[in-house]
Amino acid sequence: MSLDEENAKKVSNEHIHSLHKDDPLFEVLRNTTAGNPIMVKNVMKQPSYWIVPLLEEKRIAGFARVLLNGKIAHLGSYLQSSGSEQNMAVLTGIDSSKAYELAGERIRKGVEFSSEPIFVHDGPIGREAWLVEVSMGGKPNRWIFVSGQSVYERPAGKTQEGIMK
Repeated sequence: MSLDEENAKKVSNEHIHSLHKDDPLFEVLRNTTAGNPIMVKNVMKQPSYWIVPLLEEKRIAGFARVLLNGKIAHLGSYLQSSGSEQNMAVLTGIDSSKAYELAGERIRKGVEFSSEPIFVHDGPIGREAWLVEVSMGGKPNRWIFVSGQSVYERPAGKTQEGIMK
């Protein structure tokens, strides 16, 4: 089963409404509704799971990570004073344009070509980052990862566990 955007939203709403009513840990999420999901891909650029913002009015109050099989992998909440459904940088740390700007500091202009940032998880679910693939001579040679906390890189095609097949 491959979950589409609309069903990711539906699963998130159903999960929020089934939370135990007496559990104070989830009190902040009781009055939320699912916003527009964002697809998170793996480093091979294949769909992996959805991040669904949980909105209270237009404010992001939390998020759900929804697997493609329809299961909730993670539910989180946090306090934020501003922001909206349209401002997913609040949820991800930075937006794609900022990620590209930060990655650009490592790209040799005129020698290398870089892709637009792709939102991925680098390793386990929850380790989200923007991936900028850098190519020389038409072949990918480096991956630059940009998250809210850091910028790091490694050879293209190499996962944290080793070379991809």
